[in-house]
Amino acid sequence: MPVPFAKLFAVLLFLLAACGPNAAPATTSASPTSAAASSPAAFPATVSDFQDRSVTIPKRPERIVSIGPSITEFLFALGAGSRLVGTDDFSDEPAAAKSIEKVGGIKVNFEKVVSLKPDLVLIVKFSDGTIEKLASAGLLVLVVDPQSVGEVARTAILVGRATGEDGSALAATIDQKVQQVKVKV
Repeated sequence: MPVPFAKLFAVLLFLLAACGPNAAPATTSASPTSAAASSPAAFPATVSDFQDRSVTIPKRPERIVSIGPSITEFLFALGAGSRLVGTDDFSDEPAAAKSIEKVGGIKVNFEKVVSLKPDLVLIVKFSDGTIEKLASAGLLVLVVDPQSVGEVARTAILVGRATGEDGSALAATIDQKVQQVKVKV
C-alpha cells in the first residue's frame, strides 16, 4: 500500500531538519542546467515560481517575509534566516524562527506584512486572493508551494536563487534523503 504523500513529506522534512545547514553535500548527477540555476544569483534574477509566474528580483533581498513554515525552514537551511523580518504564526523551527515578527497564520495580516517593508515575500499558495492582494500592495511575491516530494529539491533551488544563496547542496541532500526514504518504504 502506498504511503500517503503527507506522511512521506513529513518524514522528508524531518530528515531535512536533521541535516541542518552544515550537512555535507551529497553527490548527484545534476545536469549543468540545474547546477547553474542553483548557483548564488547575480541580480537582477528572474525565476519561475510554483504558479508558473516569472518573477524578477532586482537585488539580493535583505528583508524577507516567509508565509509558510517549510519556507522558513528552507531559508534557515540556506543561510538566509538572518534576513527574515517576518514569518507566519506557525513557523517555529528552527528555534530562532520563534523570535521573528509574526504576520498571521491562516489569515495574513496585510498591514503587518507591508509595515515590515520586505524586499521579497515567499508564500505558500492561498486561494483567497492573498497573493494578489500582497502583489497589488507593491510587494514582490514568490509562490513556493511544492505539491510532491519530487518538487522539494526544486524548492531549495528556487529559494536559493531568489535569495542569492546556493541551493544546490541542499537540493542534492534532499534528493539523497528522498532516495533513502524510498528504499525504506
